[in-house]
Order: sequence, then C-alpha cells, then structure tokens
Amino acid sequence: MAKKPKGVPDYEVGYGKPPKHTQFQKGQSGNPSGKSKKETSIKAKLMQIASEDITVQKNGTSQAMTHLDAMVFTVFAKALKGDLRAVKFITEQIGGDVSETSLPQQLQLTSADLEAMSAHADWLKLLEDAQSEHDLEHPTEDDDDVTDTPS
Repeated sequence: MAKKPKGVPDYEVGYGKPPKHTQFQKGQSGNPSGKSKKETSIKAKLMQIASEDITVQKNGTSQAMTHLDAMVFTVFAKALKGDLRAVKFITEQIGGDVSETSLPQQLQLTSADLEAMSAHADWLKLLEDAQSEHDLEHPTEDDDDVTDTPS
C-alpha cells in the first residue's frame, strides 16, 4: 500500500468535516472564557438584601430579623403614630377596608357633643351673616356686571 503524500488529509474534508489542524485540541474548550454570566436584576438584588439578617433593638433587647421584617415593623410603627401613608400602605397590602373595621357601627352622641355642635353651628351662622353684610356694603366689580334678564 502506498503512503499518502504530506498535506493530504487522512480523511475526506468537507461539510461538517474540518481539517485536523483547525479542529479543537483534546482537553481544550472551544470557548475558554465560557458563557458570560447573566446580569442580576434589581429585583434579585433587593430580595437578596431583604433576606439578610440584621440585629435590631426591640423593646430594649437585641433581636435578629431580616431587613424585610425590620421594614415591616417600621411601617407598622409609623402607622401607629398616625402616618396616613403608612396606614394606607398596610391596608392595601392586607387587602382590607379600614372603614369597615375601625369605625363604630353606630355613633352615640352625648349631650356635651350636641352642645358643642350647636355652638359651632351658631358660630357658622354668625360668620355667614357677617360675610353677607360685608358683601352688601362692599360690592365687587363682578357683581356690577351681573344683570337679571328674564329668560
């Protein structure tokens, strides 16, 4: 059998059959740096930080909790102090209607309440009377333009 001359491949070169010298060497990857790592999303980073443990002073004692738990406690504390945005946030997250749970079903007025409301109504009446007298004594320019025409 005759030997093949140099430069002639041992096998047929063609589609899907590259020359031996251009093929990957054994033990060597075709992509040595590998696939680039996916950029982590903001949500993933926030969830990672929120799940980390921290130490918090609660009622004078040290307590370990996650960042997320600490934030929830902070929002509740603000709501208890009267922060309406915190109250709204909590009720939206819980999915309840505050008006049904926190308001009394029937309002009971005492005689002191009625007296205070009556005095307030009297003050409102006095203010309205004073305002109308003032308007009669000092008409504005807009009042002169108004004419009563029958329709």
